Amino acid sequence: MELDPRTFIVTTTLAAFVMMIVFFAQARSFPESIRGFKIWGFALLVGTLAAALLAARDIIPDSLSVVLGNGLLALSLFLMIAAIATFHDHPIPWKLPALCILFVVLAMIYSLAPEHSQKLRTTTASAGNMVLIGIGAWIAFKGSGVRKPQFGIYFTGGCFIVMTMVCFARLVTLLAGNQEYAGLLSESPMQRIYLASYSLNVLLVSVGFSIMGHEKLVENYRALASHDELTGLYNRRRFIESAVHEVQRAERYKRDISLILIDIDNFKAINDTYGHQAGDAVIKDIAGVMRQNFRETDLYGRYGGEEFIALLPETQLADAVALSERIRAMVNQNVVEFEDSKITYCASFGVVQGSTIKTLDQLVAHADKALYRAKNAGKNRVEIFSDNA
Repeated sequence: MELDPRTFIVTTTLAAFVMMIVFFAQARSFPESIRGFKIWGFALLVGTLAAALLAARDIIPDSLSVVLGNGLLALSLFLMIAAIATFHDHPIPWKLPALCILFVVLAMIYSLAPEHSQKLRTTTASAGNMVLIGIGAWIAFKGSGVRKPQFGIYFTGGCFIVMTMVCFARLVTLLAGNQEYAGLLSESPMQRIYLASYSLNVLLVSVGFSIMGHEKLVENYRALASHDELTGLYNRRRFIESAVHEVQRAERYKRDISLILIDIDNFKAINDTYGHQAGDAVIKDIAGVMRQNFRETDLYGRYGGEEFIALLPETQLADAVALSERIRAMVNQNVVEFEDSKITYCASFGVVQGSTIKTLDQLVAHADKALYRAKNAGKNRVEIFSDNA
Protein backbone atom coordinates (compact mmCIF):
# COMPACT_ATOMS: atom_id res chain seq x y z
CA MET A 1 0.00 0.00 0.00
CA GLU A 2 1.40 3.37 -1.00
CA LEU A 3 1.61 6.15 1.56
CA ASP A 4 -0.05 9.40 0.62
CA PRO A 5 2.14 12.50 1.15
CA ARG A 6 0.36 13.58 4.33
CA THR A 7 0.81 10.16 5.98
CA PHE A 8 4.45 10.05 4.83
CA ILE A 9 5.15 13.45 6.44
CA VAL A 10 3.51 12.39 9.70
CA THR A 11 5.47 9.12 9.81
CA THR A 12 8.76 10.90 9.18
CA THR A 13 7.85 13.53 11.79
CA LEU A 14 7.42 10.85 14.45
CA ALA A 15 10.84 9.38 13.54
CA ALA A 16 12.45 12.82 13.79
CA PHE A 17 10.80 13.34 17.19
CA VAL A 18 12.34 10.10 18.47
CA MET A 19 15.77 11.17 17.18
CA MET A 20 15.32 14.52 18.90
CA ILE A 21 15.03 12.70 22.24
CA VAL A 22 18.21 10.75 21.41
CA PHE A 23 20.12 13.95 20.68
CA PHE A 24 19.05 15.64 23.89
CA ALA A 25 20.20 12.51 25.76
CA GLN A 26 23.57 12.60 23.95
CA ALA A 27 23.98 16.29 24.79
CA ARG A 28 23.69 15.38 28.47
CA SER A 29 26.05 12.38 28.32
CA PHE A 30 28.84 13.73 26.08
CA PRO A 31 31.70 15.72 27.65
CA GLU A 32 31.74 19.51 27.29
CA SER A 33 34.37 19.28 24.54
CA ILE A 34 31.78 17.68 22.21
CA ARG A 35 29.28 20.44 21.50
CA GLY A 36 26.37 21.08 19.18
CA PHE A 37 24.12 18.15 20.09
CA LYS A 38 21.62 20.21 22.07
CA ILE A 39 21.35 22.62 19.13
CA TRP A 40 20.73 19.68 16.78
CA GLY A 41 18.04 18.42 19.15
CA PHE A 42 16.31 21.81 18.93
CA ALA A 43 16.70 21.65 15.13
CA LEU A 44 14.77 18.36 15.09
CA LEU A 45 12.18 19.79 17.48
CA VAL A 46 11.62 22.83 15.24
CA GLY A 47 11.61 20.56 12.17
CA THR A 48 8.99 18.35 13.82
CA LEU A 49 6.74 21.34 14.46
CA ALA A 50 7.29 22.53 10.88
CA ALA A 51 6.39 19.13 9.43
CA ALA A 52 3.27 18.93 11.59
CA LEU A 53 2.12 22.32 10.31
CA LEU A 54 2.89 21.41 6.69
CA ALA A 55 1.02 18.11 7.03
CA ALA A 56 -2.02 20.01 8.31
CA ARG A 57 -2.33 21.93 5.03
CA ASP A 58 -6.00 22.54 4.16
CA ILE A 59 -6.93 21.72 7.77
CA ILE A 60 -5.50 24.79 9.52
CA PRO A 61 -5.23 28.36 8.15
CA ASP A 62 -2.57 28.90 5.49
CA SER A 63 -0.97 31.58 7.65
CA LEU A 64 0.03 28.77 10.02
CA SER A 65 0.64 25.94 7.58
CA VAL A 66 2.29 27.87 4.76
CA VAL A 67 4.02 30.80 6.43
CA LEU A 68 4.88 29.43 9.87
CA GLY A 69 5.46 25.87 8.61
CA ASN A 70 7.96 26.88 5.92
CA GLY A 71 9.57 29.44 8.20
CA LEU A 72 10.13 26.84 10.92
CA LEU A 73 11.47 24.36 8.34
CA ALA A 74 14.06 26.92 7.20
CA LEU A 75 14.89 27.69 10.84
CA SER A 76 15.48 23.99 11.58
CA LEU A 77 17.98 23.83 8.72
CA PHE A 78 19.79 26.87 10.12
CA LEU A 79 19.96 25.22 13.55
CA MET A 80 21.59 22.17 11.93
CA ILE A 81 24.16 24.50 10.36
CA ALA A 82 24.74 26.13 13.75
CA ALA A 83 25.14 22.72 15.41
CA ILE A 84 27.83 21.59 12.95
CA ALA A 85 29.69 24.90 13.20
CA THR A 86 29.60 24.64 17.00
CA PHE A 87 30.83 21.05 16.83
CA HIS A 88 33.83 22.14 14.75
CA ASP A 89 34.44 25.21 16.95
CA HIS A 90 33.79 27.47 13.96
CA PRO A 91 31.87 30.77 14.03
CA ILE A 92 28.21 30.27 13.14
CA PRO A 93 27.53 31.71 9.64
CA TRP A 94 24.26 33.48 10.40
CA LYS A 95 24.03 36.31 7.86
CA LEU A 96 23.24 34.33 4.68
CA PRO A 97 20.99 31.80 6.50
CA ALA A 98 19.11 34.67 8.15
CA LEU A 99 18.52 36.23 4.74
CA CYS A 100 17.29 32.88 3.40
CA ILE A 101 14.84 32.46 6.29
CA LEU A 102 13.56 36.02 5.83
CA PHE A 103 13.24 35.42 2.07
CA VAL A 104 11.21 32.24 2.61
CA VAL A 105 8.87 33.85 5.16
CA LEU A 106 8.27 36.96 3.05
CA ALA A 107 7.75 34.85 -0.06
CA MET A 108 5.21 32.68 1.76
CA ILE A 109 3.29 35.75 2.95
CA TYR A 110 3.36 37.17 -0.57
CA SER A 111 2.12 33.88 -2.07
CA LEU A 112 -1.03 33.87 0.07
CA ALA A 113 -2.62 36.48 -2.18
CA PRO A 114 -5.42 34.87 -4.27
CA GLU A 115 -3.84 35.87 -7.58
CA HIS A 116 -0.58 34.02 -6.80
CA SER A 117 -0.08 30.35 -7.59
CA GLN A 118 1.09 27.34 -5.62
CA LYS A 119 4.00 27.15 -8.03
CA LEU A 120 5.41 30.49 -6.85
CA ARG A 121 5.15 29.38 -3.25
CA THR A 122 6.91 26.07 -3.81
CA THR A 123 9.73 27.37 -6.02
CA THR A 124 10.69 30.09 -3.55
CA ALA A 125 10.60 27.66 -0.61
CA SER A 126 12.71 25.15 -2.56
CA ALA A 127 15.26 27.82 -3.52
CA GLY A 128 15.65 29.07 0.06
CA ASN A 129 15.96 25.58 1.51
CA MET A 130 18.43 24.56 -1.20
CA VAL A 131 20.77 27.41 -0.22
CA LEU A 132 20.51 26.52 3.48
CA ILE A 133 21.23 22.85 2.85
CA GLY A 134 24.17 23.77 0.63
CA ILE A 135 25.61 25.87 3.48
CA GLY A 136 25.18 22.82 5.73
CA ALA A 137 27.26 20.71 3.33
CA TRP A 138 29.97 23.38 3.17
CA ILE A 139 30.15 23.68 6.97
CA ALA A 140 30.30 19.89 7.38
CA PHE A 141 33.19 19.43 4.96
CA LYS A 142 34.96 22.53 6.28
CA GLY A 143 35.56 20.62 9.51
CA SER A 144 37.39 17.78 7.75
CA GLY A 145 40.60 19.84 7.76
CA VAL A 146 40.58 20.32 11.53
CA ARG A 147 41.38 16.72 12.34
CA LYS A 148 42.10 13.55 10.46
CA PRO A 149 39.20 13.06 8.00
CA GLN A 150 36.56 10.80 9.49
CA PHE A 151 33.59 8.84 8.18
CA GLY A 152 30.98 10.84 10.09
CA ILE A 153 32.00 14.13 8.49
CA TYR A 154 31.82 12.72 4.97
CA PHE A 155 28.57 10.89 5.64
CA THR A 156 26.91 14.02 7.03
CA GLY A 157 28.24 16.26 4.27
CA GLY A 158 27.24 13.69 1.65
CA CYS A 159 23.67 13.60 2.95
CA PHE A 160 23.51 17.38 2.76
CA ILE A 161 24.73 17.25 -0.84
CA VAL A 162 22.06 14.69 -1.75
CA MET A 163 19.42 16.91 -0.12
CA THR A 164 20.72 19.89 -2.11
CA MET A 165 20.55 17.92 -5.36
CA VAL A 166 16.98 16.79 -4.61
CA CYS A 167 15.90 20.39 -3.92
CA PHE A 168 17.62 21.51 -7.12
CA ALA A 169 15.90 18.78 -9.18
CA ARG A 170 12.54 19.74 -7.72
CA LEU A 171 13.21 23.42 -8.43
CA VAL A 172 14.17 22.71 -12.07
CA THR A 173 11.12 20.50 -12.54
CA LEU A 174 8.84 23.19 -11.18
CA LEU A 175 10.36 25.95 -13.31
CA ALA A 176 10.40 23.83 -16.48
CA GLY A 177 6.89 22.42 -16.09
CA ASN A 178 4.01 24.00 -17.96
CA GLN A 179 1.24 22.68 -15.73
CA GLU A 180 0.09 24.34 -12.54
CA TYR A 181 1.62 22.78 -9.44
CA ALA A 182 -0.96 21.24 -7.12
CA GLY A 183 0.88 21.87 -3.84
CA LEU A 184 2.98 20.11 -1.22
CA LEU A 185 0.48 17.29 -0.76
CA SER A 186 0.12 16.52 -4.46
CA GLU A 187 0.78 12.92 -5.48
CA SER A 188 2.93 13.63 -8.53
CA PRO A 189 6.01 11.42 -9.08
CA MET A 190 8.42 14.33 -8.48
CA GLN A 191 6.66 15.27 -5.25
CA ARG A 192 6.82 11.67 -4.00
CA ILE A 193 10.54 11.49 -4.80
CA TYR A 194 11.12 14.83 -3.09
CA LEU A 195 9.27 13.96 0.10
CA ALA A 196 10.81 10.48 0.33
CA SER A 197 14.42 11.55 -0.29
CA TYR A 198 14.21 14.79 1.72
CA SER A 199 12.66 13.11 4.75
CA LEU A 200 15.05 10.16 4.59
CA ASN A 201 18.08 12.43 4.30
CA VAL A 202 17.00 14.52 7.29
CA LEU A 203 17.11 11.33 9.34
CA LEU A 204 20.38 10.16 7.74
CA VAL A 205 22.11 13.51 8.27
CA SER A 206 21.11 13.26 11.93
CA VAL A 207 22.64 9.79 12.09
CA GLY A 208 25.78 11.21 10.47
CA PHE A 209 26.05 13.98 13.05
CA SER A 210 25.64 11.40 15.82
CA ILE A 211 28.48 9.38 14.27
CA MET A 212 30.63 12.53 14.25
CA GLY A 213 30.07 12.88 17.98
CA HIS A 214 30.99 9.28 18.73
CA GLU A 215 34.11 9.49 16.56
CA LYS A 216 35.22 12.61 18.40
CA LEU A 217 34.54 10.88 21.71
CA VAL A 218 36.79 7.95 20.70
CA GLU A 219 39.43 10.43 19.53
CA ASN A 220 39.31 12.19 22.91
CA TYR A 221 39.71 8.91 24.78
CA ARG A 222 42.72 8.01 22.64
CA ALA A 223 44.26 11.41 23.37
CA LEU A 224 43.71 10.92 27.10
CA ALA A 225 45.44 7.55 26.91
CA SER A 226 48.58 9.09 25.43
CA HIS A 227 48.57 12.68 26.68
CA ASP A 228 48.77 14.30 30.07
CA GLU A 229 45.36 15.74 30.90
CA LEU A 230 46.68 18.92 32.55
CA THR A 231 49.30 19.99 30.02
CA GLY A 232 48.32 18.18 26.83
CA LEU A 233 51.91 16.93 26.48
CA TYR A 234 52.80 13.26 26.10
CA ASN A 235 52.33 11.31 29.29
CA ARG A 236 55.10 9.12 30.68
CA ARG A 237 53.90 5.91 29.02
CA ARG A 238 53.51 7.44 25.57
CA PHE A 239 56.88 9.20 25.82
CA ILE A 240 58.69 5.99 26.76
CA GLU A 241 56.99 4.00 23.96
CA SER A 242 58.11 6.53 21.35
CA ALA A 243 61.51 7.33 22.86
CA VAL A 244 62.66 3.69 23.07
CA HIS A 245 62.37 3.34 19.28
CA GLU A 246 64.07 6.71 18.70
CA VAL A 247 67.05 5.76 20.88
CA GLN A 248 67.36 2.39 19.11
CA ARG A 249 67.31 4.13 15.73
CA ALA A 250 70.00 6.59 16.83
CA GLU A 251 72.19 3.74 18.13
CA ARG A 252 71.67 1.69 14.97
CA TYR A 253 72.63 4.50 12.59
CA LYS A 254 75.18 6.14 14.92
CA ARG A 255 73.24 9.41 15.04
CA ASP A 256 73.46 12.14 17.68
CA ILE A 257 70.73 12.17 20.30
CA SER A 258 70.34 14.11 23.55
CA LEU A 259 68.00 13.92 26.51
CA ILE A 260 66.89 16.66 28.94
CA LEU A 261 65.27 16.24 32.33
CA ILE A 262 63.51 19.31 33.76
CA ASP A 263 62.31 19.75 37.31
CA ILE A 264 60.48 22.80 38.72
CA ASP A 265 62.37 24.13 41.73
CA ASN A 266 60.66 24.51 45.11
CA PHE A 267 57.39 23.24 43.71
CA LYS A 268 56.13 22.04 47.09
CA ALA A 269 56.56 25.55 48.45
CA ILE A 270 54.42 26.91 45.59
CA ASN A 271 51.65 24.43 46.43
CA ASP A 272 51.88 25.16 50.15
CA THR A 273 51.86 28.94 49.66
CA TYR A 274 49.36 29.42 46.85
CA GLY A 275 47.47 26.12 46.66
CA HIS A 276 47.50 23.14 44.31
CA GLN A 277 45.55 24.96 41.58
CA ALA A 278 48.31 27.54 41.47
CA GLY A 279 50.79 24.68 41.16
CA ASP A 280 48.78 23.39 38.20
CA ALA A 281 48.98 26.85 36.61
CA VAL A 282 52.77 26.80 36.94
CA ILE A 283 52.94 23.32 35.39
CA LYS A 284 50.84 24.49 32.44
CA ASP A 285 53.06 27.55 32.05
CA ILE A 286 56.28 25.58 31.72
CA ALA A 287 54.53 23.19 29.31
CA GLY A 288 53.72 26.20 27.15
CA VAL A 289 57.37 27.29 27.18
CA MET A 290 58.39 23.80 26.09
CA ARG A 291 55.97 23.91 23.15
CA GLN A 292 57.48 27.21 22.04
CA ASN A 293 61.05 25.90 21.99
CA PHE A 294 61.07 22.24 21.04
CA ARG A 295 60.90 21.12 17.42
CA GLU A 296 58.18 18.95 15.88
CA THR A 297 60.73 16.14 15.61
CA ASP A 298 61.52 16.28 19.35
CA LEU A 299 59.73 14.05 21.83
CA TYR A 300 58.75 15.71 25.07
CA GLY A 301 56.22 15.24 27.82
CA ARG A 302 55.37 15.30 31.49
CA TYR A 303 57.40 12.61 33.22
CA GLY A 304 55.61 12.84 36.55
CA GLY A 305 54.56 15.51 39.05
CA GLU A 306 56.61 18.62 38.38
CA GLU A 307 59.18 16.77 36.24
CA PHE A 308 59.38 16.93 32.45
CA ILE A 309 61.49 15.09 29.88
CA ALA A 310 62.58 15.68 26.30
CA LEU A 311 64.43 13.53 23.75
CA LEU A 312 66.13 15.43 20.93
CA PRO A 313 67.07 13.38 17.84
CA GLU A 314 69.92 14.58 15.63
CA THR A 315 71.06 16.95 18.41
CA GLN A 316 74.55 17.36 19.79
CA LEU A 317 75.22 18.09 23.45
CA ALA A 318 76.09 21.76 22.90
CA ASP A 319 72.80 22.39 21.11
CA ALA A 320 70.84 20.60 23.84
CA VAL A 321 72.55 22.70 26.50
CA ALA A 322 71.87 25.93 24.60
CA LEU A 323 68.20 24.98 24.25
CA SER A 324 68.00 24.15 27.97
CA GLU A 325 69.51 27.51 28.87
CA ARG A 326 67.00 29.31 26.66
CA ILE A 327 64.07 27.49 28.28
CA ARG A 328 65.50 28.09 31.76
CA ALA A 329 65.83 31.83 31.08
CA MET A 330 62.28 32.09 29.72
CA VAL A 331 60.85 30.21 32.70
CA ASN A 332 62.84 32.42 35.08
CA GLN A 333 61.31 35.54 33.53
CA ASN A 334 57.72 34.29 33.39
CA VAL A 335 55.11 35.50 35.86
CA VAL A 336 52.13 33.20 36.43
CA GLU A 337 49.05 35.15 37.43
CA PHE A 338 46.73 33.13 39.64
CA GLU A 339 43.74 34.80 41.26
CA ASP A 340 45.28 37.81 43.07
CA SER A 341 48.81 36.41 43.13
CA LYS A 342 51.74 36.78 40.74
CA ILE A 343 53.95 33.70 40.95
CA THR A 344 57.54 33.51 39.79
CA TYR A 345 59.36 30.21 39.58
CA CYS A 346 62.47 28.56 38.18
CA ALA A 347 63.60 25.10 37.06
CA SER A 348 66.70 22.90 37.02
CA PHE A 349 67.93 20.92 34.01
CA GLY A 350 69.96 17.75 33.57
CA VAL A 351 71.35 17.12 30.07
CA VAL A 352 73.04 14.07 28.58
CA GLN A 353 74.16 13.06 25.10
CA GLY A 354 73.64 9.49 23.93
CA SER A 355 76.71 8.97 21.78
CA THR A 356 77.91 6.02 23.85
CA ILE A 357 74.61 5.10 25.53
CA LYS A 358 72.52 2.36 23.98
CA THR A 359 69.26 2.39 25.96
CA LEU A 360 66.67 4.94 27.06
CA ASP A 361 66.96 3.80 30.69
CA GLN A 362 70.67 4.64 30.70
CA LEU A 363 70.01 8.07 29.19
CA VAL A 364 67.35 8.85 31.79
CA ALA A 365 69.55 7.63 34.65
CA HIS A 366 72.48 9.79 33.55
CA ALA A 367 70.26 12.85 32.98
CA ASP A 368 68.80 12.30 36.44
CA LYS A 369 72.28 12.41 37.96
CA ALA A 370 72.97 15.69 36.17
CA LEU A 371 69.65 17.07 37.41
CA TYR A 372 70.47 16.01 40.96
CA ARG A 373 73.76 17.88 40.68
CA ALA A 374 71.91 21.00 39.43
CA LYS A 375 69.64 20.85 42.47
CA ASN A 376 72.58 20.50 44.88
CA ALA A 377 74.48 23.34 43.18
CA GLY A 378 71.77 25.89 43.97
CA LYS A 379 68.95 25.09 41.50
CA ASN A 380 67.85 27.24 38.54
CA ARG A 381 70.72 25.96 36.44
CA VAL A 382 71.67 23.52 33.68
CA GLU A 383 74.08 20.65 34.41
CA ILE A 384 75.64 18.16 32.01
CA PHE A 385 76.19 14.52 32.86
CA SER A 386 79.84 13.59 33.25
CA ASP A 387 81.37 10.25 34.21
CA ASN A 388 83.90 12.12 36.35
CA ALA A 389 81.32 14.04 38.36
